[in-house]
Amino acid sequence: MVRKIEVKDAITDSIKYFPKIEDKLLELQDLMKSIDTQLNGSQWTGESRDKCKYIHQAIKLYCQKITPLCDDLKTHVEKLHKDASGFCGQSENITMIQTI
Repeated sequence: MVRKIEVKDAITDSIKYFPKIEDKLLELQDLMKSIDTQLNGSQWTGESRDKCKYIHQAIKLYCQKITPLCDDLKTHVEKLHKDASGFCGQSENITMIQTI
């Protein structure tokens, strides 16, 4: 079973998981290709092959739909982090508070 990754309140907590998520999605895509090869081969036939094929199609569809969402989330969170960091340096009030 895959360990769940919790998105916490802090932006930096979320950002640090993106490389791991990307790696796991790439691993899943490689696994999908391997299963495709096995399912398309003539060595595996019967009911077990058919059941695996249906499960494989469901997981493949899930992977295809979640990968762009994760990419978009990563892009937007990084932009938010950059904007927040830039804001802190430009705000006179925050600069004043940091000197206290």
